[in-house]
Amino acid sequence: MSTDESSPLYLIFSSDGLLTTEPDSQLSHINKESRREEEEEFKRNFNVAPSQFLRTELSIRKRCRDNGVQYIPPKLSDSVDDTVERKRLLNRAIRTAQEKRRVENIRRSKGE
Repeated sequence: MSTDESSPLYLIFSSDGLLTTEPDSQLSHINKESRREEEEEFKRNFNVAPSQFLRTELSIRKRCRDNGVQYIPPKLSDSVDDTVERKRLLNRAIRTAQEKRRVENIRRSKGE
């Protein structure tokens, strides 16, 4: 699968369709001005640079794993709205799992 440059997420996907660990590699073939424009467009869409977006994704994936929440990775075909909604729902599921664990711990400590 090749990256689809019309996708707002294409900067964070490698040419095989997987999340990249080096977003800068997606832009290595274009000149600096175009590269800057692509990064600025990504920042306008997601309010963060591609590298920060990836760090946040890794953090969400780890928090999902740690809290027993099924992680749903971004897809190349996702729109900006889909991506924002996916992250919102994952964060909400993580908070819910954490709250349930807190309540269970309180009940256990009280001997209920």
